Order: sequence, then structure tokens, then C-alpha cells
Amino acid sequence: MNPEGGSRILLVEDDPVLSNLLSRSLTRHKYQVEAFAAGAPAVARFTAANAAFAAVVIDLTLPDGRGEDWIERLRSVMPAIPVVAMSGLPGMSLPAGAGLSFLAKPFQTAELVGLLDQLLRESESAASAV
Repeated sequence: MNPEGGSRILLVEDDPVLSNLLSRSLTRHKYQVEAFAAGAPAVARFTAANAAFAAVVIDLTLPDGRGEDWIERLRSVMPAIPVVAMSGLPGMSLPAGAGLSFLAKPFQTAELVGLLDQLLRESESAASAV
């Protein structure tokens, strides 16, 4: 989905200041953002939305569990959902995978937008190739 078309992004970040900053920045780049501070309500909304989200941006350290576990739950609903995982913990990373990118905090919001744009283009290409 093209950002000009208003792709819906599920944002899961427990820091309210960072969540607000990312939401505003992504909205300025024509994304529609639904933000949550924990994994459980985000997964519930994602499941209820019936694949209406184009991508997920998620912190790996959340108050109700590990981001990796929440990513697994999200992908059990929609296996090909593009994901940008982020963390401020030193040495934290994720193994590379299809539609999965890692962003170390702190980062510039332009880096996040660039990753989302890239993941969405790749997702569109994969979907049209099938």
C-alpha cells in the first residue's frame, strides 16, 4: 500500500511521549496510525480489524510481554504483515526475515518512514507476483 493512499499502521509503543511523536510523524507522511501501549490490546484490535492494517511498528520491550511474542501472535493472524521492531536496549536485535526490519532507538523518524515505505513496496511486489 502506498503512503499516499493512507496505509494503516499498528503502532505498539509503551512510552507515551515516543508513541505520540511517532504517531504524529507517520500521520504527516500520510499514514493512518492506531497506537497502543501494550501488546494484548494491539493484538485484539489487529485481529478484530480483519487484516485492515498494512504494517506494524512495535517495541520489543512492552509491559505485558516480549515484542517477539507479540509479533508471532500478529503473524499467526496475518503471516505476511510487514513489521518494524524497535528497541532501545543495547545489543538487542532480531534475525532478519521476510517483511521484518529492526530499528535501534534512538533513531530519526525519517529512518522509520523509509523502512515502512520499503517494507510496503516489497509487500506489494510479493502480493502482485502471486
